[in-house]
Amino acid sequence: MKATRPTLSFLLLAALPLGVAFRPASEKLDLTPRFEVGQSFTTTNGFNMEGALDELSVMANGAPALDGGAFLAEMAVTGDVVMSEEILEVRDGKIAKIRVTVDTMDVGVTGEFEAMGEGDTVDEQMEPELVGRTIEITIDEDGEETRTDVTADVEPLDDAMLEGISHENHYEMLLPKEPVEEGEEFELAPNWEDLIRDGMEGMDTSEMGADEQRAAEAMMNAFIDATTIEAIGKVTGVEDGVAIIEYTLSADMTIDDLMALIQSIAPPGEMDQVPPGIESVVEATAEFTGIGRFDMGLGQMTSLDLEGDFEVSITANMDMEGMTGSADVLMSGSMNLKGELTKN
Repeated sequence: MKATRPTLSFLLLAALPLGVAFRPASEKLDLTPRFEVGQSFTTTNGFNMEGALDELSVMANGAPALDGGAFLAEMAVTGDVVMSEEILEVRDGKIAKIRVTVDTMDVGVTGEFEAMGEGDTVDEQMEPELVGRTIEITIDEDGEETRTDVTADVEPLDDAMLEGISHENHYEMLLPKEPVEEGEEFELAPNWEDLIRDGMEGMDTSEMGADEQRAAEAMMNAFIDATTIEAIGKVTGVEDGVAIIEYTLSADMTIDDLMALIQSIAPPGEMDQVPPGIESVVEATAEFTGIGRFDMGLGQMTSLDLEGDFEVSITANMDMEGMTGSADVLMSGSMNLKGELTKN
């Protein structure tokens, strides 16, 4: 019998199983920031938050307590920070010593308030005490950080101000700890609670007394414990050597009885200032989505754009000394965070 010549379509069909069997595994992408001694970067971070009071209802003994008076509150917080960095030492691929100069720092608060026919406005700018300062940060093998103000011809900043300067300006908490495949989701910084605590501990409490410091710490821990954070990233593609990362972040917080919490942590001697007979619930939610771009050749996240909405509601009920009342407050707003990094 004469053998027939296999057709092209037959060959393709026959080759399909082989093609599937020998298809190489998806390449994992290493999105760990890379550093070299002598590198210099410029980081630019912008922040914008706008919020408004959507609802304010106060009742006393069944009647409106505000007597129909209007209340309006709108506020915006903006910030733009530009810093120059020089990598001085690297250990195990991470920054061991860095020099950071604050080039610009513009942070402002604007707002408008109106209640019962009377109004007021707020327009404040942060004092640029850090602008022009150069700080050297050394990180030892145990992760302990030492900051030194090396700015020439000026009085060094105090420790509380120095804590405002960080070497972690490379979006480390938004990147996977292990290599990932394209299309694979990864969890961001599962230890958010520790990160928040570290940030709060850097706040200046030197003017507080010991009891006030303990109360502030207890309040902080209560709010952190009541908050659930979910943050997911996913590499959706690689374009011209740049990995595109999609982000989804959400946070939920519920305090079942704020007044009871305040009573439990109030310093001695101040319990009588906390009125009894008031129950209140505080709920807050926030959701963000955005895109990050990681330059595979440079080994750095070069841009980030996150935006989202938040909402805070407070419900309170009062029953004391023959008086009953209630209050409902609803605030909402939006936030946007943009970041850029360039290699000098």
